[in-house]
Amino acid sequence: TVTATDADEGLNGHVEYSMKKATDMTSDIFHLDTETGAIKLLRVLDFEEADLYQLEVRAHDSGALFDKAKVTITVTDVNDNAPELTVTSKLNEISEDAQPGTVVALLHMQDRDSGANGEVHCSLDKDVPFRLEKSYEDYYRVVTARELDREQVSEYNVTVRAADGGSPALQSSAVLALRVLDVTDNAPVFLEERYSARLAENNAAGALVLTVRATDADWGQNARVRYRLAEGRVRGAPLSSYVSVQAETGALYALRSLDYEQLRELQLWHLLPPDSGALRGVPVSHFVGIDGVRAFLHSYSHDVSLTADSRKSHLRFSAASCCDTLPARPPPDEPAPLLGDEDLAGAPPLDPAAAPVSLFEPHCFGDASLSHFHALSSHNLCSN
Repeated sequence: TVTATDADEGLNGHVEYSMKKATDMTSDIFHLDTETGAIKLLRVLDFEEADLYQLEVRAHDSGALFDKAKVTITVTDVNDNAPELTVTSKLNEISEDAQPGTVVALLHMQDRDSGANGEVHCSLDKDVPFRLEKSYEDYYRVVTARELDREQVSEYNVTVRAADGGSPALQSSAVLALRVLDVTDNAPVFLEERYSARLAENNAAGALVLTVRATDADWGQNARVRYRLAEGRVRGAPLSSYVSVQAETGALYALRSLDYEQLRELQLWHLLPPDSGALRGVPVSHFVGIDGVRAFLHSYSHDVSLTADSRKSHLRFSAASCCDTLPARPPPDEPAPLLGDEDLAGAPPLDPAAAPVSLFEPHCFGDASLSHFHALSSHNLCSN
């Protein structure tokens, strides 16, 4: 409120007020009461629009006399503006092998308030592999702070926060969505460190031996596992002529009939390269044991002449020879009786004074001229 006095009396001493129109803006904001000199606001002031107004007010009487005064109105700032955060540029995808310091986003931050109210402090979520760097005045950049690993985190939604220094502080935020692209940085891993299988000899060609399985922590085509055999030779022949592995399933097949007397075990090595380029295989040992057929494992021979109508008899020989048709297993097993208790069940008692071998019950096979006998020894025969 402005006040003026006039020493005159009556109508000559009556004072009225008027305001010189400085700008259209001031007339839209301030109103002067011509009788009282009160200056009122027509709308809310905005410090960010203008922080100082100067008005010229005149006081005049009913005559031609007047006086004038300058009114200065200073607008005090309050914290009524939150920081403005603008993402000017950003990546949507980033490779997991990106080097630390790779720029992910560019940001612009400002606050229209003044003083502490206009000071902006920026921050990122904790425990993320990114950091903020100030590039120029109100411009910032988000960069990678360390190497990324898609197998641990495949996508990030990083929140950037901007808070001013007011009390209470006002803040704003923006979310940066970033997808991590996979690279082939993980080798396949077998589910088991060592596989083993046993296969009876005289198997059919193409028999399934076993199936191996491996997984890859990568994604998409980089995680596709294919199997193959490493190069090797068995008894002078390529390993691939003995067994093959199905590239997609890891199924291992025998390509030929195997003979226990010639081959007792195969040591295989599998390599698993992904399809996307360079070999990143993991060799793992695989063992295939060849079992001999345990029926008639040992045979004993002696020339015997019998008539066609021979029946069950106990033939005694002063001597007998035996030959083991199967070589000993390497390494040697613990000695075990050639014939078990079940084989001896029902056999006639042996006379210790008789010859060392007793034969009984011939088994004829068709019209074969030779008969085969099970041999019982009065001593414990063991396979070596």
